[in-house]
Amino acid sequence: NFSGITGALNDYRKGLDEHCQIRFDFFCEVYADLLPEGIRDRLDEKDGAVNQLDYLISECERAGQKVYLFIDEYDHFTNAILADPESLHRYTNETHGEGYLRAFFNKVKAGTYSSIKRCFITGVSPVTMDDLTSGFNIGTNYSLTPEFNQMMGFTEEEVREMLTYYSTTSPFNHTVDELIEIMKPWYDNYCFAQECYGETTMYNSNMVLYFVKNYIMRGKAPLKMVEENIRIDYEKLRMLIRKDKEFAHDASVIQTLVSQGFITGELKTGFPASGITNPDNFVSLLYYFGMLTISGTYEGKTKLTIPNLVVQEQLYTYLLNTYNEADLSFSSYEKSELSSRLAYRGDWQAYFGYIADCLKTYASQRDKQKGEF
Repeated sequence: NFSGITGALNDYRKGLDEHCQIRFDFFCEVYADLLPEGIRDRLDEKDGAVNQLDYLISECERAGQKVYLFIDEYDHFTNAILADPESLHRYTNETHGEGYLRAFFNKVKAGTYSSIKRCFITGVSPVTMDDLTSGFNIGTNYSLTPEFNQMMGFTEEEVREMLTYYSTTSPFNHTVDELIEIMKPWYDNYCFAQECYGETTMYNSNMVLYFVKNYIMRGKAPLKMVEENIRIDYEKLRMLIRKDKEFAHDASVIQTLVSQGFITGELKTGFPASGITNPDNFVSLLYYFGMLTISGTYEGKTKLTIPNLVVQEQLYTYLLNTYNEADLSFSSYEKSELSSRLAYRGDWQAYFGYIADCLKTYASQRDKQKGEF
């Protein structure tokens, strides 16, 4: 799990070595009866993650064993580019030429011709593996594959089954139907493949478990329907609008989403890290960060909408943070009145529309300041 690696791009090697050392040692312990005797001691004599991985692959091949390799958050380092665009230069150095990160993934690729039987790599940002190893044409991108639409999350049938079970072990003050009515607008409506639109939608599993846990403990819905630790890193998204040119572009995407309730675009299966802050990839990034879901097609393009109230609340916070960060002027009274309507009546369009108008005004003013009429 690369998210556990400490250090920035300019000093991550020590963290990568230490993390892999722990995982490789654990691997040798768990499968000691299937591997050559003394493999762990000889592994520890090897210097660094790249050499240790190479050694493990060779020893497993010699023992006639096949390895299933799982790498989670492979994009851990590429995400740094969203938070700090200056990281792109360091990332390029590490993933091209003789970079250490590139050397590691080259060993992974080489291992698939040896003892690595299958390699399953997961992440959030759709950064292509070509950044990490030359010609990574041995893999298949399953991000938008319909067969995996229900791999993550819960179907409504599964949520009902869970609630039915706990209603027999804990005192419930609501029927299953009543609880579904509460949960559905907050946690449901995810679709991860165009071909699956109109079929079973998916609930956010983390949020469902959060709700059920709180309901069992207190006999009622949680006061806060959004669990704090599922919030996305707004710094990464705000990075997309910090440059003057990009600000107007990204604001227009949000304005369109607010005004017509959906946006259209091309969902890209991947793009190089150098394009991660490209405004043309903004829609795809919103989708992969879970801020948009597939809602069919419109005029030949993929139609994308805000999936539920959890994301709607996050998007509201994102817009408000951006709004304040841009130092825009606004009417405190008007904003307060609109926010009350948002909270108590669910009238989110008026609030979002107000912010979108302010963003549009701000973008127009900046264009005039730069002589762009």
